[in-house]
Amino acid sequence: MIMSALHPFVEKVDAIIETHLLDANFGTQELANYLFIDRVQLFRKLKHLTGFPPQTYIRYYRLEKGQELLYNTKLPIKEIAYNIGFKDPAHFTNAYRDLYGIPPSAARK
Repeated sequence: MIMSALHPFVEKVDAIIETHLLDANFGTQELANYLFIDRVQLFRKLKHLTGFPPQTYIRYYRLEKGQELLYNTKLPIKEIAYNIGFKDPAHFTNAYRDLYGIPPSAARK
C-alpha cells in the first residue's frame, strides 16, 4: 500500500493488514504470527523492502485507508477512525495531521 506492491511479501503483508484492519490490537507480533516468522525477521524484511519498520508500516497502511475513506465516503471522521483500527478518533486525527500535514476534516473539503 505504501509502496506499489512490487514484492510478493509486501503484497501478503498488505492482505493480512487489510483483513485485520478493524482490529485495533493488531500489531507487529500478530502480523509476524500470520506470516509464520518472528518479529526480528519481520522487522528486517519489511524494513529492507519498504523502508519502514512493521509498526510504522501498519500505521501508514491504516492512514492511507483512512484517506481513501475520507475522499470516497461521507462517513463521519470518528467512524472512519474506528473502521481503520484506531481506538481513539483524536489519535487518528493527530496521526493523520502528522503524516499529511492537515487534519482529516480539512482533507475532506
